[in-house]
Amino acid sequence: MYDLPVAVAGTGDAIAAEGLSDRVSVQHGNYLTDEIGEGYDVVLCFFLLHNHTDGDNKRLVAKMGKALNPEGMVVVHEFLRDERPDAFNALYSLLFFMYSAGRNYSYQEITGWLADAGLSGFNRIDLPPNGQSSLIMAVKGG
Repeated sequence: MYDLPVAVAGTGDAIAAEGLSDRVSVQHGNYLTDEIGEGYDVVLCFFLLHNHTDGDNKRLVAKMGKALNPEGMVVVHEFLRDERPDAFNALYSLLFFMYSAGRNYSYQEITGWLADAGLSGFNRIDLPPNGQSSLIMAVKGG
């Protein structure tokens, strides 16, 4: 788990309580400015991309690709926007643009960043209830 200290407060205790300390660790840092490390089998990127600009996301996804072992996987969880955003996506994008200069990104934008980071084999799973949020998985080539 890698995030700002305030975002992961208490997380180490929860991991230990579940007996997962040998498999999951907590690291403090700013994923936009700091290195995130290397040697990971899986990187989970859940609801981060909409908070950031296109350029920040390209750099972050490049770091995720670099952090993976060969055959490692990135899993992105986001609200994806269509070419013509529906009312939900339009409002969600507007709110994040006003808050952080981010917005909802499309499947094509995110998979483009992943491809640029050396990842491939994209798989998309639209989640219930209305398929508004989706998982995108990609694998680093050997």
